[in-house]
Amino acid sequence: MSAPEADAPDACRILAALLLGMLVGCATSGGPDATPPPEATVQRLAWRGVEAIPVSELESEMLTEAPGWQPWRDPPPFDDATLDSDLRRVEEIYRRRGYYDARVQAQVDPAPEPPGVVIRLAVEEGEPVRLRERRIVLAEGTQLEPAILERAIAALPLREGDVFGSEVYTGARAKLLSALGDEGFLLARLDGGAEVDPGAHAARLDWKVHPGARVRIGEVRLMGLESVDPALLQPEITLEPGAVLTPAVMGDTQRKLVALGLFRSVVVEPVRVAAKKEDPEVVWPVQIRFEERRPRSIRAGIGFGTEDRLRGLAGWSHRNWLGGLRTLSVEARGSGLGFGGELRFVQPRFFDPLTTFEFQLQPARETLPAYDADRLRIGVSLSRPLWKSWKVRGGYGFEFSRVDATAGEVLDPDDPDTRSFTLGFLSLAAVRSALDDPLNPSRGSWLELGVEPASDLLGSKVEYLRLNAEARRFFPIGPTVLALRLRGTSIDPYGDSQRDDIPSTRRLFSGGSTSVRGFPFQKLGPLDDDEDPLGGLTLVESSVELRFPIWRDLGGVVFSDAGQVALEPYSFRFGDVFYSAGAGLRYITPVGPLRLDFGYGINAPSELDSFQVHFSVGQAF
Repeated sequence: MSAPEADAPDACRILAALLLGMLVGCATSGGPDATPPPEATVQRLAWRGVEAIPVSELESEMLTEAPGWQPWRDPPPFDDATLDSDLRRVEEIYRRRGYYDARVQAQVDPAPEPPGVVIRLAVEEGEPVRLRERRIVLAEGTQLEPAILERAIAALPLREGDVFGSEVYTGARAKLLSALGDEGFLLARLDGGAEVDPGAHAARLDWKVHPGARVRIGEVRLMGLESVDPALLQPEITLEPGAVLTPAVMGDTQRKLVALGLFRSVVVEPVRVAAKKEDPEVVWPVQIRFEERRPRSIRAGIGFGTEDRLRGLAGWSHRNWLGGLRTLSVEARGSGLGFGGELRFVQPRFFDPLTTFEFQLQPARETLPAYDADRLRIGVSLSRPLWKSWKVRGGYGFEFSRVDATAGEVLDPDDPDTRSFTLGFLSLAAVRSALDDPLNPSRGSWLELGVEPASDLLGSKVEYLRLNAEARRFFPIGPTVLALRLRGTSIDPYGDSQRDDIPSTRRLFSGGSTSVRGFPFQKLGPLDDDEDPLGGLTLVESSVELRFPIWRDLGGVVFSDAGQVALEPYSFRFGDVFYSAGAGLRYITPVGPLRLDFGYGINAPSELDSFQVHFSVGQAF
């Protein structure tokens, strides 16, 4: 059966409709080679009316991105629906902070460079909700000492009259329970809550404290030990049966055990035991689970730096040599600045649990810009922590050096008195370290004060007194870190020793990747006619550095360094200070940041190159 044929006029109308549809489709799509219209991009976010919350915090919660300062990155795309959700998101942030009346409006204007747009955000924060009444009481029938609760309440970040929001409420609740936990009440709980009247801009807090039973330490169980003698660990375990169990005590034990270097992991956790509701105290066992490391290890590495060029090292260590937590290590290293090695023996708990004995033997061949020399140093020292962040170290050092050449002259090989130097000295130092990260700090401070007297009574050919002080401080400013450093060192000959008697191996030098970066290595200060450094007896250095993130693990820095090296002890003149400035890149790795710095010597002498490039591992300070 065949389909009915269409009339000629109908067929013409159908054909015309198809042709018209094709034409419209081509016009709409622009044809197969047409370029789609560009998407709008965000050129700028402009805020108005923001006072209670930093703009950076608001933008960090938004999906609409603000354009970055990096010129190589494409501007972020703009989307109407995303912006609408961001407005609600910002208002929710304000509500969490106690600003229930906050309103946010956005106006999107064309940017001078299409297809970009400028987003103007106007915020009306309104009057915040404030805490008008705070009531925190003990539940009936509890036996908590009033002084304990008073101390916990005094530490709360929430008082009558303060702005009240859900974030503040949650933080105060966690703070109160943590404070009770620090007193051994690990089962504490709070009943009640908060009533908020947005219309009256007022809130009322009402908590009833159920401290629960106080937890005391029961049996301490060591689990996972294989080759390590449990008796060796007892001085590090501060968990005493019968004492109050707190997170701080468990954390202290964990840190001390990890610091021994014998374990891959240490986990300290209580074993909960059910208690009756009316029991004032409960005893919980505590278990410590260990995962041991192999006591022996071999390490090797190779690297490159602009100062020492190609460098390498190889070493072996035993972290429990002959038992007793003794460490024995041997290391060999070499670079473009020479080669050498180290034999190191460390005995912790030397006469008492807190004192550590250390012996070092360090032979070296040094080929530095200032001198070429063979050196052998032997040192013994004792170290001991004092207060929370302080550590003191004292010891005796003996050094024999044989100098082949120094700046300005080649020494007479037939006169051994001008080639060989014997030094015997005491070394005393106090160090305070309060850094959040020793490899890449972003917060905290570091301070070292040291004195080094050398005397003929100690076997020294030259007598001198060396004083050293260095301070570092790190301030976080959002994701950026402000790093500061100041160092001063002076060597003062005394007795029959004169300034020229101080050997080149003990003189002070500045310039390079870890000091004043606009100068070559060791070449800030007095130079001879061949532009080789003479060294000095006074050194002063300072650095200001701003470290900021760029993208993922890549960061940048801008810095300014200053330094002076003087030939005389205790000598400093502002007119003799050299300055440098520059910028650099940092790439974060597990062993520390890879560092590339470009320094410019602002008032460098004409005989030195004013531009310096430094590549190394680790921050400059």
